[in-house]
Formats: sequence, C-alpha cells, structure tokens
Amino acid sequence: MTKNVEVTLEPVCIVLGPYDENELGYNLARGFLVDDTHVMYVAEGYLWLRKVNQATRHNGLYIDDPSAAGLILASNVTQIDDDFLVKVHNKLTTMNALEFIISELHSLVTGDMFF
Repeated sequence: MTKNVEVTLEPVCIVLGPYDENELGYNLARGFLVDDTHVMYVAEGYLWLRKVNQATRHNGLYIDDPSAAGLILASNVTQIDDDFLVKVHNKLTTMNALEFIISELHSLVTGDMFF
C-alpha cells in the first residue's frame, strides 16, 4: 500500500569536488535537500542522490561528503526543472522497498543481482 504525501523540497547549492590533484577543481550544482544529509540534483544528464554536509554559517550551501559515494538514480535526463526533481522524489517516497525493486530495479538488469 502506498501513501500519497506531497513534500516541498528545499532548494540548495551543492559544492562538488575536488576533481583534481591540486584540490582546486570544484563544481557547483543546484538541487534539493531530501533530508538533513542528502540532496538530489541533475548534472550532465544524470540524476544524482548524494550525501552532503551543511557548510558552516551558510544555510543553503552543502558540501559533497567525500566519505560517501553518490548514487545515480537515472541517466539521459533532459528535463532538469524543479518540478521534475520533486516528482521523482515524491514517487520514490510513496513506494515501499518491494515496490521499488519490482517496478524499477528488476527491469534494469538482465542477470542476477546481489545486494
């Protein structure tokens, strides 16, 4: 049984990186805070869920947590407006784990999957 709960997500700015050995290669992304430590955002055609830490003294600024890997939820994303992210979040929060595995994960794989 699914629940119908619409959630308003808080828009935030995410600092991603560093991406080079000199630790100067950073990117900024706009996304939504889905809980206290996770954001969803679209970058280069991928929909990401990433663990973040709030920047000191900056309410809407979050920094990529280097101790955790990001999770790609979708690829080839062309619709990057706020409404799209809210719809994806609302769809995921109204599913239980079994519904997610059956409807989303099972159709993506051709072989056996190990958790």
